[in-house]
Parts: sequence; C-alpha cells; structure tokens
Amino acid sequence: MWMTRVAIKNPVFCTMVMFALMVMGAVSYFRLPIDAMPEVNLPFAFTVVQYPGASPQAVENDLTKPIENALNTISGVKKITSRSRENSSVVIVEFAMGTEIKVAMQEMRDKLAQIRPSFPKEAKEPFVSQANKDDDRAIVSLGVTSKIRTLPDLSYIVEEVIRRRMENVSGVATVNINGSSTREIQIEPDPAKLRARRIGVDQVLNAIRTDNIDAPVGNITIGQNDKSVRVDARFKSVAEFSNLIVARRDGLQVRLADVATIVDGNKEQTSFARIDGVRAVSLDMLKVRGSNTVEVGQGVKAAIDRLKKELPADVELTILSDQSKYVKSSVDGVKATIIEGGLLTVFIVFLFLASWRSTVITALTLPISVVATFIALYAFGFTLNNLTLMALSLCIGLLIDDAIVVRENIVRHLAMGKSHRQAALEATEEIGLAVLSTTLAIVAVFAPVAFMGGIIGLFFYQFGVTVVVAVLISLFVSFTLDPMLSAVWPDPVGNRFKRLPWLGRFLDLFDRKMEALQHRYELVIRWSLSHRKTVLGISFGMVVFVIASTIFFPLIGSEFVPKDDQSEFGMRLETPVGSSLDYTTVKVAQAEAELKKIPEIKLLYSGAGGGRGKNTGWINVILKPRNERVRTQKQIEDAARDSVKGIAGMLVSVGWNKPVQVSFIGSDATLLKQLSEQFVEKLEKINGVVDIDSSEKAAVPALVITPKRAESAEFGITPATIGSVSRALVAGDAVVTWLPPSGNSVDVSVRLPANVRNDPAQLLQIPLTNPRAPDGDALSLDRVATISESTNPKSIERAFLQRQVTISANVKGRTPGEVGGDVNKLIETFALPPGYRFQQDGDNQLMRDSGGYAILALVIAVIFIYFVLGSQFMSFAQPIAIMATLPLSLIGVWLALVVTRTTINMFAMIAVIMLMGLVVKNGILLVDFANQARRDQGLSIAEALVRAGHIRLRPILMTTAAMVFGMLPMALALKEGADGTMGRAIIGGLLSSGILTLVVVPVIYAMIEEFKEKHAAKKAAKHPPAATVPGMTEVPAE
Repeated sequence: MWMTRVAIKNPVFCTMVMFALMVMGAVSYFRLPIDAMPEVNLPFAFTVVQYPGASPQAVENDLTKPIENALNTISGVKKITSRSRENSSVVIVEFAMGTEIKVAMQEMRDKLAQIRPSFPKEAKEPFVSQANKDDDRAIVSLGVTSKIRTLPDLSYIVEEVIRRRMENVSGVATVNINGSSTREIQIEPDPAKLRARRIGVDQVLNAIRTDNIDAPVGNITIGQNDKSVRVDARFKSVAEFSNLIVARRDGLQVRLADVATIVDGNKEQTSFARIDGVRAVSLDMLKVRGSNTVEVGQGVKAAIDRLKKELPADVELTILSDQSKYVKSSVDGVKATIIEGGLLTVFIVFLFLASWRSTVITALTLPISVVATFIALYAFGFTLNNLTLMALSLCIGLLIDDAIVVRENIVRHLAMGKSHRQAALEATEEIGLAVLSTTLAIVAVFAPVAFMGGIIGLFFYQFGVTVVVAVLISLFVSFTLDPMLSAVWPDPVGNRFKRLPWLGRFLDLFDRKMEALQHRYELVIRWSLSHRKTVLGISFGMVVFVIASTIFFPLIGSEFVPKDDQSEFGMRLETPVGSSLDYTTVKVAQAEAELKKIPEIKLLYSGAGGGRGKNTGWINVILKPRNERVRTQKQIEDAARDSVKGIAGMLVSVGWNKPVQVSFIGSDATLLKQLSEQFVEKLEKINGVVDIDSSEKAAVPALVITPKRAESAEFGITPATIGSVSRALVAGDAVVTWLPPSGNSVDVSVRLPANVRNDPAQLLQIPLTNPRAPDGDALSLDRVATISESTNPKSIERAFLQRQVTISANVKGRTPGEVGGDVNKLIETFALPPGYRFQQDGDNQLMRDSGGYAILALVIAVIFIYFVLGSQFMSFAQPIAIMATLPLSLIGVWLALVVTRTTINMFAMIAVIMLMGLVVKNGILLVDFANQARRDQGLSIAEALVRAGHIRLRPILMTTAAMVFGMLPMALALKEGADGTMGRAIIGGLLSSGILTLVVVPVIYAMIEEFKEKHAAKKAAKHPPAATVPGMTEVPAE
C-alpha cells in the first residue's frame, strides 16, 4: 500500500495529519447542533384559514373545497387532506418525495392569492407553513401558579412579563398560552331598555365602532415647522364608555349607560390548565426550525431561573415538560454507550495481543476515526442526533477491526524474525487487499441504506453516511498510523508484565488456550471437508426453520419503531359532544384523582378546551425516572388506562399517535358514517385493539336563525346585517380595541347577558334598527327571522377531494404488527359500495412501506457485496462461497430477538442489512489466505484451508469479539430512552454467522474449487495443447 510506505517513511508527517484530523474534528463537534432526530424536510405543507362564526359546513363549502381544488393543480402533489371545523379550515398537502418543499410552498401561496378574493369577507388571510412534527412540539412547557392571586392577575403577569421574556430567548419561535384569563371591556345591552327607547342593537355597535377612534388627517406647516394633525376620540377611561351617545330619542340624548351595563372584566374562558389539581396558566415554547434543541432549551431554562428571582414570591414557576432535557439525556446516553463500547473493545484487543503497546497502537484508531467523522457531519450539515451517534456506536467494533487485523498480522511477521519496519511493510501489504475488501463491503451495505426511498430514507440518510465515512477514515488510519507506530515504536525486550506477574500468567494461559483452539479448529475443518453434506444440510435446515417459523409460527411481534421510555406520556379524554367546559373539567379532575393512585407518577399536568373543543381534555403524565421504578412506561400506560376506564361519561385514549388508522373515502357522508360504524363493530372484536376512536362524532346541538326574506326585504334589513349583529351579541366578538393609559390594548366586546343569549325566546326580541322608518325606529328580530333547533357536525374531514371518516385505535397485549395483520384481514373481507375505498395510515402503513424500501436496500447491498468480492478474488464463483453464509446470520438475529423478547422493527431490518457487510469479513479473511497459500506455497485445497483456518482464526475471533463487546452497551439499553434492538440483532447475527462461517465457508470453497479443477481437467483432456513450433512463443489461453 503506497500510503503505508509514505507513512512509515515520514512518521512526523503522519503524526501531524492525525493531529490535524483530531483538531478539526473537535472544532466540528462543538459546532454541531444537537437534536433528537435528523433535521429533514418532510414533503408536507399546510394552510390554515380562520373563518370566525362559520359552521363546519360553511367552512367546507366556502373555504376548504376551493382551496383543495386550487392546490390540487400544483405539480408534485401526492395527497390532499383537510379538516373543516367551526371557525377554521386546515388543508394539508403531501408532495411526492424529492419535491423542493420551499418552492412548493411558494406555489401554494400563489394559488391561494389567486382565489383569495372569492373568500367570504369574514375569512382571515391564509397562513402557509411546512409541517414538521418535531418543530411543532414544545421544547419546554412551563406552568405558572399562585396561591393568593386571582386568575386574571396571574394571566396579566404571564402575558406581559413571562411571555415577553420567553419570546426574547434566542431560538424560540412561538409561545402558546393555555388556561389564561384576558382582560376585556364587556358591554351588555339590555333588550328591554333598547325596545323602550326604540333603539336597535346595531346602532349601539356602530356608535362604539365610530366614536372610539384615533385617526391621522394629514400635516400642516406653521412657519418653518411641520405638524401632524389627527383626530383623537379615544376613551381615556372605562367610565367614559358610559357617556357615549348612542342615539337621540324625543329630543333627548340616549347614553350607552342608559341601555347597557359596562363591565371591566375578563374574556370567557375557552380552555383551562392545572398542575396536580391546582389551577394554573401554562406556556408552551416552540423552537425555530433548524435550531439547536438543547441550546434553545437551556436558554429558556436560564430565562426561567432569572424570572424566579424577579417575580413576586407568591408566583411559582414549574417546568412541566422539557424536551431538550430528554434530547440531551438521550444523546449523552449514546455518547456514554460509545465510550463504554470503546473501552470493552480495547480490553478485547489487549486480551488477544497481550501487549500494552499493541493495544495502544490499535486503540488509537477509535478516537481518531470517531472524532474525524465529526468533520464530515459538520460539512454535510448534519446534526448530532440519536441516529448519527447510534451509527458511531455501532461502528465501534468496525472501526477497530481493520487495525486489529493489520496489527495482528504485523505481530505474526515479527514472530518470524523480521525487523519492525520490514514486518510493518510486508504484513500490511499482505493483508491490505483483504482489509480493503471488508471495508468496501461495509460501504457497499450502507450506501443503499443512505439512499433508501420514502420518509424512512430521509431519516436514515445521515445514519448510512456516518457509517460509510467512519469506516473509510478507520481504513485510512489502519493503513497509515498503525504500521507507522509499529515500525517506530517496538515492544520492549523482556518481561512486559514484571510489575503485574498475575496478569502475565493470565495472558500466557489465554494465549495457550487460543493456540489449542487453533489446532482444534484444524480438526474441525478436516472433519467438515469429509462430511460436506452433513454440514450443508444442518446449516440449510436451520435457515429454513428460522424463515418458516417467522412466517408461519411468528414468535416475534412486529412494529414500525420501538416506543421509547421517555418517562412521560399523554392521555386524551373526550366527553359527549356538546358538553360544557365546566363538565369536561370535572371529568378531567376525576381522572386525575384516579391517576394519583399510581405510585410511579411524579406529576400531572392537565387541561381542557382550546382548539379541539370544550368537550376535549388531556392529561400529561410525568413519571419518575427510569432507575427509580420497576414497571416500564408501557406497563404504566396500560395501568393508567385501566384506572380511568370506569369513569362514566368519558372516553379515554393513551398517546397521541395511534398505530392503527383506517380511513373510509367516498362522496356520501351518511353512507360513510354507516360504513365506519359497521367497521368499528368488527374492529372491537379483534384481540388487542383498544382506545377505538372515530372522526365521525355525534352532531353538535345548534340553533339556526333563518331570515324571513320577504319581511326583511320589506324593512330593508339584509341577512348579512342579521348575521353580523347576531354574532356580536351571542359570541361576543371584539367590536373595537381600547388603549388604556397602561399601553396594553384591551378588546371591547358587545354581548348579551348570559340569561338572555341562552334563551331562544329572548333572542327573538333583540331590537334591530328599521332603516325604512323615518325616525330610525326599532323592530324585534322575530319580525324578520325565526329560530329553530338543528345540529352541526363537530368537524368534517376530507381526503383526495372527497369526504373521509377515519378510525384509529391503540394496541394492548399484542404488538402493532400482529394487530395490523388482523386489521388487514378485516379490510380484505369488508365489502364497500362502488366508488368507496379504504386508506391506511399510521405506523402499520409506514411499516409496510419502509419494509419494502429495506428489502430493496438489502438486495442492492448483496449485489454490491458480490461486485466487491468478485473484483477482489478475480473470480465469479469464489464470492458465492463467502456470500452463502449471509443467510446464516438470520439464525442469530431470530434467536436474539426471541430470547430478549424484542420485536421486528425498522431498526432490526437495518441491522440485518448491516450484517450482510459484517458477516462476509470472516469469509474474506479465510478465502484470501487460502488463495495465497495455494498460489505462493502450492498447497492443496484442503491443506490451504487448514492453514488459513489456523492462521486466521485469531484475527477472526478478535474482530468478532471486538464488534460484539463494542455493541454490548447498546444491546443492554440501560440508559433512559435507549433502544437495544439493533445491538441485539447484530450481536446475535455475528455470533451465529461467526460460528457457522468457520465451518460452512471452507466446505463451499472446497466444493467450488474442486469443481473448477475437474472442469479445467476435462477441458484440457478434450483440447490438449498443440505442439510448439520451434522459434515460436506459446500464448496462454484467455
């Protein structure tokens, strides 16, 4: 190897290169952002349009459908889904993979701008954003409580002090507040007094809108000075509202105080929040896209610490949820796993080489390779996340493999009596091609992983690239630093363990045992070569058994990704449609009381109302740390579900993303409802299905005000007037804003008293101004409209430009994959009318899609490995001997997952792909040395295999043990939030393939080579070489 010769001739230069890699890697490491998962641009975008006062049907017809039709014309649109609720429309667009999301979002804005003039005038401006689940989750949730302050006073501190401080933290994008009570000037008209004075409520509304103004009118010049002129008719105090002139009747001025009550109060609450049963106001801090989660979280917590010192003593701040803490803990856990794996790997190297200097020379590959990899991560714009660190953790054994093989071969050449320089050059040259091939096999495996399709490919791209870069750097270090140090830093002469004689005796014993094992392995090879059918039959039978048991008798469940134990989970509670916020609050309190009986629960943070409606509540359950409890988070979730299921009048579900999601899509909403109800009845019978929920809710009770068109036209009152006046009086929308001396804007609303607006009969007596009357006389609402009972859907879902009903469910007692299989069978047997179809989403659908991409990556990886091996051995047949051992790794994977009760998930699939590159390493070392022995020493096939087995057994065992012990901390998964699926699967596959490869590869190699020799002999017998004419040179046949 030319780089080896350069390194040995220039040791100082080689050392400087390594120092440069370490320095640049360290600088890159400290600049890398830290996050839970890779920052990826998911091909999703959404638009939200607020439509105050509109029913779901009106939102669908006036906004959602036109928006869907406009956005559907954009290139690259894969799927459009929407949700029409009271007051708002949300349309989500999924684009095809590879679509430039920023360009697509701009096209969405352009399309919305084209149809914006056709929206109702009450509709607000469309808001367009990219959908990102991680960025939409609060980095830190903060609870604010006080034992002596009222909720409005506490809300004022939250709005004016705490919120502003949080918004100033670098990296915080949005601060959402729950459970606050905001100040509002409430004007409550008295319908009886209005009727007595013949004044319509619309006159009151217009008077308030037009009298409280502050309007600029221009500039004037007086002498050499310009002065601005404005009309300032703002009210200076709440008391001034009382003197507002509403109308003149019978020659007298009618003031607002004569016909209405003015209250300086608070807005009606639409949500509440509690901390362990105590009323609170909560704040959710969301980060800016692409920012460092840990840095933003630390900035928020630092601001909270400063606020604790500045706020009054009675105001308590409690951190309810800290995503940055979980991310940091998870990342730190993986870092610790890397260090632990590295130490175990170094121990294995020392055990086999029995030399301090050999151990140091070999172990230096680890820190240099890991730290230098950070240079590539920073250059590619990656983050320091669980997947990139997991890749490095899995690579610990791989990174030192090349150095182990090189150093072991150098030590072997030194034992032959060669000088250190000669041994370093010749040993590296001898083993170089085999080491290069093993490394290229790893690269060939992870290149397809880095470029898998689908959403899963976006996340595992960083994983694959990290592994490829790390192993290539380790190859470079093994070919330069390792032989250079071996040449210039020889082992001392004499007893190396004179200060620790017991250690020397132990290592000598281990070395003798290894030598005895090498001789026994020679006997195993000879026996295997003489019992070829038995060896192949047993191996083939074991592979068939594993495959058959997985397909026909599944002992291992399946899921998309294993659920992390984050010591935190959420519960959603839903009361009957139409329930008041107070009723939902009572039910949430009952659930809290039951949950407090679970000893592992540390804190309960709950709320109700908000965007999902007054009949929806939620509870965030904070658990004790993992090392302080016996039960897992999943077991506690099941216990929590069971503890609250006995509460009447409430449906409960655990978690926010349910693995089972099945949608019905069609045109007729009534038929969709019938189909979904029938499906739910059958779904309930599937074992393991819990928390079934349907997007088709019971209708919300409603009152409909219907204008009398003839009468209203006679009086000159339009339906728009009836609608705007009724909305202001019933909903209490802000008519104007008032700027008090404090400088904080306060909404001014006009709303009927509760006893009037809640009585349909009194609503009909609302006086309206009669435009046709000469003196502006008033008439009651019942003269121009009627009120009737009706219902409204809570929300309307659509997909693919049609109506949609979605059924979702959790699983209990079985894995999501097992339940998903039964759900698929139900779908296959469930008859649908023409024009109607199913659409599956959720984890089960992701598992199917990702499984296809993983299988494709596996096939490509196997093909690439064949290319590498064929190129190394210059043979089409010899790679088959090595690759025939690939299925043998499945035996260990299956056994490891069964024994540890681990599911088959995406990490297990990636582990299987990774094993394809790892298990060929042993075969490469055997076959490469056997070829050299036959070529250089003229040994027979059997003797060459025996010789190769004796010489290569030690490096094979060393590298296998190094990889196993390097991945052992990951497999144990002792850190909070850690998952050991990949480590367990790889360790199992390495052990099974490592043992069986030592037996199967020699057998298949011998069969292939003997067949080639026989075929060559037959060919030579049929076509004997022609006699050579004197003076002519014989040309060998191609």
